Amino acid sequence: MRVMTLIFSALLCLTCSDRGIQSPTAPTTRPVQSDAVDGGRRRAVARTRAATALSGKWGGEHISLELQDGVGPLELDCAHGKITQAIAPASDGSFAVTGTFTREHGGPVSTTEEENVRPARYSGTVSGDTMTLAIAVDGQEFPDKFTLTKGQSPRLTKCL
Repeated sequence: MRVMTLIFSALLCLTCSDRGIQSPTAPTTRPVQSDAVDGGRRRAVARTRAATALSGKWGGEHISLELQDGVGPLELDCAHGKITQAIAPASDGSFAVTGTFTREHGGPVSTTEEENVRPARYSGTVSGDTMTLAIAVDGQEFPDKFTLTKGQSPRLTKCL
């Protein structure tokens, strides 16, 4: 009789679960959840999985970007910069990260000339292999946004 009660209890637990019989190491398609304590009661808390950082060479009109694990240098016609916080787009493709930005000028550059490296904010969206990028330096956003395509060669015209 004990064996029957034990088997019945196990089957009852499985039928009350929407997961059925499954190996504990089998992959799941359900959101990752954990329990949190809220005033003595336990409640399920959904955790989002970490977004994947972008990598690769991205190019467009007047811009080049080379990312490795979401960070890397960018080159513009008369400026350059570095993205120092990994670009890992949210589920809607949006991102906002920090980095540096340095304006360049035409003509010769003196060996004693110091670069004016400024803090910058890089934001935009990624959809497939297309990225739209906005740049803000010292709180001022550039009027133009850049469109980059992964794997495309950049079209730069450096300052003369």
